[in-house]
Amino acid sequence: MSCRLVLVFFCALLPVVARPLAVLSADDGPTVEQLIENLGSSEVEVRRDAAYGLEDLGRGAAPAVPALIKALEDRDEQVWYQATMALARIGPEASDAIPALLRHLDSRAAQRRYRTAYALGQIGPRAIGPLRDALASGSSTVRASAAEALGFMGPEAAPAMGRLIELLADQPDEVRAKATEALGQIGSAAEGPLRQSLAAESEQVRAAAAAALKRLEPQSAATFEALGAATADAEPSVRAAAISALTSSRMPRDQLAPLISRALTDDNESVRDAGIVAMLKLGSASTHALPTLIKMLQGDDPRMRSSAAYALGRLGPLARSAVPALIEALRQQEEDDSSISRAISGIGPAAVPALLAAAQENAISADRLAESLSGIGPAAAQPLIESLGSSSASVRRIAAQALGQIAPAPAAAIQPLAGALADAEPSVRAAAAESLGKFGEPAAAVAGQLRDAVADKDEQVRANAVYALTTLESDAENLLPVLRAALRDPGSQVRSRAIEAVAGLGEPAGTFVPELTAALDDDQANVRASASRTLGNLGPAAAAATPTLIARLQDQHTDVRVAAARSLGQIGTTVEQATDPAATQQPSLDQAARQQAAVALAKLLDDAQQPVVLAAIQSLGDLGSAAGSATERLARLVVHEQPAVRSATILALVRVQADAEQAVPLLARSLSDNEWAVRKVAAESLGQLGPAAKSAVPALFELLGREEDVDAARGALRAIDSVEIAALPTLLKALESDNSRVQFYAVFFLSKLGPAAKDALPALRKIRDKDDSRLRRFVDGTIATIEGRAGE
Repeated sequence: MSCRLVLVFFCALLPVVARPLAVLSADDGPTVEQLIENLGSSEVEVRRDAAYGLEDLGRGAAPAVPALIKALEDRDEQVWYQATMALARIGPEASDAIPALLRHLDSRAAQRRYRTAYALGQIGPRAIGPLRDALASGSSTVRASAAEALGFMGPEAAPAMGRLIELLADQPDEVRAKATEALGQIGSAAEGPLRQSLAAESEQVRAAAAAALKRLEPQSAATFEALGAATADAEPSVRAAAISALTSSRMPRDQLAPLISRALTDDNESVRDAGIVAMLKLGSASTHALPTLIKMLQGDDPRMRSSAAYALGRLGPLARSAVPALIEALRQQEEDDSSISRAISGIGPAAVPALLAAAQENAISADRLAESLSGIGPAAAQPLIESLGSSSASVRRIAAQALGQIAPAPAAAIQPLAGALADAEPSVRAAAAESLGKFGEPAAAVAGQLRDAVADKDEQVRANAVYALTTLESDAENLLPVLRAALRDPGSQVRSRAIEAVAGLGEPAGTFVPELTAALDDDQANVRASASRTLGNLGPAAAAATPTLIARLQDQHTDVRVAAARSLGQIGTTVEQATDPAATQQPSLDQAARQQAAVALAKLLDDAQQPVVLAAIQSLGDLGSAAGSATERLARLVVHEQPAVRSATILALVRVQADAEQAVPLLARSLSDNEWAVRKVAAESLGQLGPAAKSAVPALFELLGREEDVDAARGALRAIDSVEIAALPTLLKALESDNSRVQFYAVFFLSKLGPAAKDALPALRKIRDKDDSRLRRFVDGTIATIEGRAGE
């Protein structure tokens, strides 16, 4: 059963499942006559029950067709839905409902259009004439819905094929799609006309005809020939659709294979993709395409190589003969592209020997080879373990590296990797140490060998050993001495690794503040940056490092300045002290120190590097009122050329400004920013200020009428919940808006003004007289408040 038929069946069944229990449980249900009478009731629940009951009767509800036609105008959605489904279940005997149903093909509601089309399709051939006329409607929605209805009829809709084929050149895309789908559902009768349409002048018609033929799973030799010719069409969309159609057909595979091979080398990516999908459907016959794919790998076009690699990887072991070509292509793989590596991995264990041979030649980067080997998964583990004993150092290194990247990690590799920590080649030892770190606690048994590696003469080995120990050592008492020694290591990589490890220690990390502070003066920028970040993560516990961090704001390296600036805010913030009672037990910055940090951070607002400026802005916000001296310099950034800077500045100003009302004008001005994200931040920030931001209400009303800004504006207005009399002209103007949302908020804020809003009474009374019961009751309450009658 097709997905579409399943959906139709489900939609038809749903009303029965959802039917009220009162109807389903009755021993002797109401008669058709009673249901017809109830369908005209003034009570909506009675009408709903009647519609459900008639739908449940199926063809037995035929006498109710006139009443059901009338129910199609019911204002209640459930009554309408069930009346439509009742007509669908009645089928051909409901043909009198065709004109009424046709009127709903142009509904704004997609579900209404769908159910209407389904009902017309179930009524059947008598609806063909009207639906064929509807296919010529000036409304694209009607044309699409009419085509969908004809599709529901299936083969019975054959008389409408001519008009449906004309729609294959229609606009918009939805109309063509529905016509294509309908022709496919009509079945074999449509094959001849669609085959002829493959020669149409319009490229859209040709492509849509091929797509429709795909649905039919064509069987005739004439159609095979026409589609075969279409695979050489000048238009790529036609070529792609023709290949897809042939793949779904019963064309002999030996005839199809050459066409697929041609598609694989097409200049157009969508055609190549269609060729790949087609090839994968061929199964074992797909090996016919291997020479073509290998040739593509050897070409100069990186997109062609990537397409070929994807296809070969999907073929898996069937593509083992392509491994040499793939390995050669691996040499040309760009840094940001891993398509060749993934393809080799997809072929599986059969690719391992060739990859290891390439490792011995040392002509391809270790990272690429390791990526390919590890991607094969656990099946590659044993060959890699054995390769740790290779006579080639490059093979041993790549094997050690790949073993740490296999997922799930192969436990059998732990001891062999530990043995590789004693390898004569430093690069092998370093790779083994790093890979052991990927195993975590399961590698705890080899912690002793890793501690020995921390004293290795090679810097990279020591650094990787420190990393590995931090991932598998659960006893801090054993780890802390290792890290303290590593922080004094002559190798910057080791020191940097140790600092990163300290950051993950949790509470014991606080004892490293002196060492981390000293590392801020390290001669290597990466170490200074790592130390700055780690101190920031410690928060107020790193207060003693503040003077040195301030000095690092002048560092010549951008990364260091960013890290130091960010850390000053994290150390100086008062948020932790406000929310975590334990934080009061820790050292923290006093107000004077926060102010000193703020002065230094404010100087960074003129830094040439945007990441530095952003870090400084955020930290000034974290320092809160202690950074009040930076308000004027921050205010200048509200009009910065970069939206990210403007947004960050708005957030900081709200936290820095001791007097919230002074920040309101700047935030209100940002509500007219040309970037949505900035306007959103400004509105949300005004909302955080609450009633103090009431002077911004007029500016927020400007946003309220814009769909993209409405959520932010509504949230801010609700949070502010106050307004000044100066906003009265804005509120009066808003009462005249065609937007009910704008009117609602105008009424809401006028009630806040009370008697001062007496000038709004005429406009409010005019709104009250409109047919909107919800708004009318709300307006009545506001009028009563303005007139001083709210308590009556």
